[in-house]
Amino acid sequence: MIAANTRELIGENGVFIVEQKNILHRVLHTNTYKDIYVSPGKTKETLIISIMTDYDEFTGMDIKQQYLVPGFQYIGETRSRLWDIATISTITWLFYEKVELIKSNKPGVETIVMASKPRERAPSAKSLISTLPNQIRLDI
Repeated sequence: MIAANTRELIGENGVFIVEQKNILHRVLHTNTYKDIYVSPGKTKETLIISIMTDYDEFTGMDIKQQYLVPGFQYIGETRSRLWDIATISTITWLFYEKVELIKSNKPGVETIVMASKPRERAPSAKSLISTLPNQIRLDI
């Protein structure tokens, strides 16, 4: 929906830029994905434990529960989806005539997806949202 919305907002000479790491490749080919992930909390005495509890096959999202330790206090649920450069650039291409992939020297960014020349006949974000299958609808 981001590509559809930006196409509607920027002018005909506007540019849409996405800075991205190839997360899906990194996770699948380096085995860095974990069902349980521990990260630092707000203080050095606390940790946050994320536990993958489900996967939504329609949206492609992993569902994780977060807990604060010590005490194993429930914090909440997060949903996330792993993206790759090919998917991002293909979705962007649906809404823009020109899509370029540029290698980045910026730390933490591998590729820049730069899109220009918004397509005149691409569907609007509103029409896309109204025709989404119920199984993949999020609270948009």
